[in-house]
Amino acid sequence: MPDKKQRVAVIQVAPVYLNLAASVRKAVGSMQKAARKGAKLVAFGETWLPGYPAWLDCCPDAALWKPCPSESSRTTVPALARISSAFR
Repeated sequence: MPDKKQRVAVIQVAPVYLNLAASVRKAVGSMQKAARKGAKLVAFGETWLPGYPAWLDCCPDAALWKPCPSESSRTTVPALARISSAFR
Protein backbone atom coordinates (compact mmCIF):
# COMPACT_ATOMS: atom_id res chain seq x y z
CA MET A 1 0.00 0.00 0.00
CA PRO A 2 1.50 3.37 -0.97
CA ASP A 3 2.24 5.87 1.76
CA LYS A 4 -0.20 8.79 1.33
CA LYS A 5 1.08 11.92 3.03
CA GLN A 6 -0.85 15.15 3.36
CA ARG A 7 0.51 18.54 4.33
CA VAL A 8 -1.29 20.10 7.30
CA ALA A 9 -0.92 23.70 8.49
CA VAL A 10 -1.53 25.02 11.98
CA ILE A 11 -2.12 28.76 11.82
CA GLN A 12 -0.47 30.54 14.72
CA VAL A 13 -1.13 34.21 14.17
CA ALA A 14 -3.09 36.60 16.35
CA PRO A 15 -6.63 37.48 15.28
CA VAL A 16 -7.76 41.08 15.04
CA TYR A 17 -9.15 41.15 18.54
CA LEU A 18 -12.85 42.03 18.79
CA ASN A 19 -13.13 42.62 15.06
CA LEU A 20 -14.81 39.65 13.42
CA ALA A 21 -14.72 40.94 9.84
CA ALA A 22 -11.00 41.75 9.98
CA SER A 23 -10.27 38.41 11.66
CA VAL A 24 -12.15 36.57 8.90
CA ARG A 25 -10.07 38.39 6.27
CA LYS A 26 -6.90 37.49 8.17
CA ALA A 27 -8.00 33.85 8.47
CA VAL A 28 -8.74 33.58 4.76
CA GLY A 29 -5.41 35.18 3.88
CA SER A 30 -3.55 32.81 6.22
CA MET A 31 -5.35 29.83 4.73
CA GLN A 32 -4.54 30.92 1.18
CA LYS A 33 -0.87 31.30 2.11
CA ALA A 34 -0.85 27.80 3.61
CA ALA A 35 -2.56 26.39 0.51
CA ARG A 36 0.08 27.96 -1.74
CA LYS A 37 2.65 26.07 0.33
CA GLY A 38 0.79 22.81 -0.25
CA ALA A 39 -1.46 22.49 2.81
CA LYS A 40 -4.57 20.36 2.30
CA LEU A 41 -5.88 20.88 5.85
CA VAL A 42 -5.62 24.05 7.94
CA ALA A 43 -6.30 24.35 11.68
CA PHE A 44 -6.74 27.30 14.02
CA GLY A 45 -6.93 27.29 17.82
CA GLU A 46 -10.42 26.81 19.22
CA THR A 47 -10.73 30.39 20.49
CA TRP A 48 -8.99 32.08 17.59
CA LEU A 49 -12.04 33.79 16.14
CA PRO A 50 -12.26 36.59 17.24
CA GLY A 51 -9.85 35.96 20.13
CA TYR A 52 -10.05 34.81 23.71
CA PRO A 53 -10.03 37.54 26.35
CA ALA A 54 -7.36 36.01 28.63
CA TRP A 55 -8.11 38.60 31.31
CA LEU A 56 -11.67 37.30 31.60
CA ASP A 57 -10.67 34.55 34.04
CA CYS A 58 -9.38 37.06 36.59
CA CYS A 59 -11.69 40.02 35.79
CA PRO A 60 -15.07 38.61 34.72
CA ASP A 61 -16.89 41.90 35.33
CA ALA A 62 -14.50 44.02 33.27
CA ALA A 63 -16.28 46.47 30.98
CA LEU A 64 -14.18 45.31 28.02
CA TRP A 65 -16.22 42.12 27.85
CA LYS A 66 -19.39 43.87 26.62
CA PRO A 67 -18.50 44.13 22.89
CA CYS A 68 -17.45 40.49 22.66
CA PRO A 69 -20.87 38.89 22.05
CA SER A 70 -21.51 41.03 18.97
CA GLU A 71 -18.16 39.95 17.53
CA SER A 72 -18.58 36.30 18.43
CA SER A 73 -18.38 33.72 15.67
CA ARG A 74 -21.31 31.79 17.14
CA THR A 75 -23.64 34.65 16.24
CA THR A 76 -22.24 35.19 12.77
CA VAL A 77 -22.59 31.99 10.80
CA PRO A 78 -21.90 33.78 7.47
CA ALA A 79 -18.39 34.59 8.70
CA LEU A 80 -17.71 30.93 9.36
CA ALA A 81 -19.18 29.99 5.97
CA ARG A 82 -16.76 32.40 4.27
CA ILE A 83 -13.81 30.81 6.05
CA SER A 84 -14.89 27.25 5.28
CA SER A 85 -15.58 27.99 1.61
CA ALA A 86 -12.25 29.77 1.15
CA PHE A 87 -10.26 26.55 1.42
CA ARG A 88 -12.34 24.17 -0.69
